[in-house]
Amino acid sequence: MEKYGGGDKFLGVVVPQQRRVAREFRDLPLGDIARLLRSPWHEERGTSLLILVDQHSRGSHEIKDRLHRFTLANIRGINNWDLVDLSAYFLLGPHTDPVCPLLLERLARSSNVWERRMAIVATFHFIRQGNPGPTLFVAERLVGDPHDLIHKGGRVDVTRGGETVFRAGRASLPRPSCRRHASDHVALRDRTVPRAARARYRARRKQTLAFLRR
Repeated sequence: MEKYGGGDKFLGVVVPQQRRVAREFRDLPLGDIARLLRSPWHEERGTSLLILVDQHSRGSHEIKDRLHRFTLANIRGINNWDLVDLSAYFLLGPHTDPVCPLLLERLARSSNVWERRMAIVATFHFIRQGNPGPTLFVAERLVGDPHDLIHKGGRVDVTRGGETVFRAGRASLPRPSCRRHASDHVALRDRTVPRAARARYRARRKQTLAFLRR
């Protein structure tokens, strides 16, 4: 049940409709957002996260920090893969220290599969900034995870992170252990990438690994 959010309840409201509702109620108070995040209905939780992301994007530094803390306090409501993906990058990633990512460490070691997925999805914030370090930091902890949702969540980040390292140089990695386990990061991606896609990446992978091991 936990693996793919089985048992979740759906109203049948498609995402474009949820986005229209979120725009209409974009200034909804946090108390009401918290109630939506506790809803048994998937779309209500999703709409509440869309509102949170919008408020975060428009808010001051203080408001962004408050919304980040609110997200952590209500993290149990983010309990399906799409809810993680629409929120972690915006509400968790920007508030993580890339040098000492303690939040990512805690999430990556959680017994909750959604929190572990949050850890890797949140690092896309740093990939967009050209810093693959946090992604490889988390991937090193999740490479042996039994849930394929973790590997699917990390595949794009790890691929882009490896390409960023290749362009930027080994100095962009946070610690030597990331270089030692470069092959593990490739394995994390390869667990769920289809065979045809792996063939397309093979040449690039060999170049990246050769560069990281120098």
